[in-house]
Amino acid sequence: MLRIFAKSCDASFVNCPHTKDCPLFEQFRMESALRVWQMGYCESDYSRCARHKMVCSGADVPPNMLPNGKLIKLRTSKDAG
Repeated sequence: MLRIFAKSCDASFVNCPHTKDCPLFEQFRMESALRVWQMGYCESDYSRCARHKMVCSGADVPPNMLPNGKLIKLRTSKDAG
């Protein structure tokens, strides 16, 4: 589990304030098929993101949890080779 410390949990940002520290955000950038998640949550209505909600509640966030709360297998450098 990964704990991302809540920097800001209000909804005053245009994009999610946690993208800089979110390991899944970087995964979205590497996987074009996952870009739709980034656009639909991170860069728009992030207040409905399960990851954002967990951060704001102080809970540990699994690095492989999608914004809708489902878990996925993350690609590693070994998978690419």
